[in-house]
Amino acid sequence: MSNAAHPLWDSIQHSIDLYGSHIAASNGLSDAITYTELGERTAALANTLRDNNIKPGDRVAVCLPKNVDMLVAILGVLRLGAAYVPVNPLDPPARIASIIEACSACAILTNTTLAGQLFSETGTGQTIGAYTLLVTGHTVPDNSPRGLAYLLHTSGSSGQPKGVMVSEAAVVSFIDWCKDTFSPGMDDRLSAFAPFHFAMSVFDIYLALGSGCQLVLITDDVIRHPPSLAKLISDAKISIWYSTPSAVRLLLDHGLEKHRFPALRLALFAGEAFPPGDLRRLRTIWAEPGMYNLYGSTETNVIAWQEIPGTIPEDRVIPYPLGKACSHVRLRVMTREGLDAGVGEQGEIHVSGPPLMEGYAGSPGNERKSFIEDTDGTTWHRTGDIAEIQADGALFYVGREGRIVKRRGYRIALGEIEAVLFSHPDIKEAAVVSAPDERTGVRIAAFYMTPDGNPLSLIKLKQYCAGFIPATHIPDRFVMLEKLPRTTTGKTNYKELPAA
Repeated sequence: MSNAAHPLWDSIQHSIDLYGSHIAASNGLSDAITYTELGERTAALANTLRDNNIKPGDRVAVCLPKNVDMLVAILGVLRLGAAYVPVNPLDPPARIASIIEACSACAILTNTTLAGQLFSETGTGQTIGAYTLLVTGHTVPDNSPRGLAYLLHTSGSSGQPKGVMVSEAAVVSFIDWCKDTFSPGMDDRLSAFAPFHFAMSVFDIYLALGSGCQLVLITDDVIRHPPSLAKLISDAKISIWYSTPSAVRLLLDHGLEKHRFPALRLALFAGEAFPPGDLRRLRTIWAEPGMYNLYGSTETNVIAWQEIPGTIPEDRVIPYPLGKACSHVRLRVMTREGLDAGVGEQGEIHVSGPPLMEGYAGSPGNERKSFIEDTDGTTWHRTGDIAEIQADGALFYVGREGRIVKRRGYRIALGEIEAVLFSHPDIKEAAVVSAPDERTGVRIAAFYMTPDGNPLSLIKLKQYCAGFIPATHIPDRFVMLEKLPRTTTGKTNYKELPAA
């Protein structure tokens, strides 16, 4: 199945051919699979999918726990030339169903347990090896972009998840930059901390497997127990670590200093700002590894980077910058007046280059807002992030345009939370706001009105939200108001609401 039309799979096939007996991936310290075995299992799965009338260009949802079986599943889909759609099995069934429908997934790869719990009304199912295959009957729209590698879903301002369509060529552009910058090799062990439905996993999977590294899959049970995670990083001899700052800050509070990390040579962070105080603590334990901020989005992957110094000054109280543009992209900062921002000025970050997404699945309106084209034909993606240009040309993150925030690396549309609250039978009106928080990055508060003026049970409100949105999106607090503040045009006046 390897040919010029599938450059991302080509890089993995090259590793399979070159590093056959070397371990490709493991579930922490167990369930290892070699590159040869990875090639055999992905080939068998791709053939089975083809036998079930799944074709190149189709979209296949993968809903499994993060382990070697899930890795094989997404790579088997990719090997066939189809696009995989990773779905979080812990998401509410209603959200999973909306993702599968919105992206026109023709089939779902899952397991017997999840098929019964989440997909009892979806198509027909059959057992194929370690998987259950469910056929949905969806077909890819005629105008769909070709050569897609995957579709990842992010929170949308309309209240519905947006399916970001990314091509194999875009991923290869990003991974080639990573290889040139970080020089991974067969002696490296690269952490796979991020869930596979999260954009950071693209770095983990394709940098590791395209470079002959061992990919160390960090399972959910280990992630939920920080002392075990700290021990695993040491015992598994991880040499390249990549996560949100929040993950490492938890480790700092749960015994990271009890372990030694002689193998660690790179520590990379993305998804949110790293508070200098916690970064200073980390540098006392991880003194030797190179450290970098990486900045980007699901639509672009990493587009800017900044080296973190070996010593964090005691008087530093603001985070380090997002950094400067990666060599495979162009960045600019545009003011509200549509002019290029100068040193000390703020504006929205725009990006152009090979790693740009192809668009949003089924959402042409979002694409029109997201892309702009210069008179010379250059296409730019509007990130929605506001930055200030520093004297050395680095970008310093200021905030998010619109009502989208990031918490623990997850992009959260406050409008999506409001849409859920409006669907509650006992809520008349609702508004959701956010405020900075030193530990989590952001706090979220929901304000609501009820028809009879009586407050609702906090536990029941959280349970209701959990039926529609991920746990990361659920507000930290709920406040009942007699009346929501309004602007002169009758819109919700968010500025008049109490701080989150």
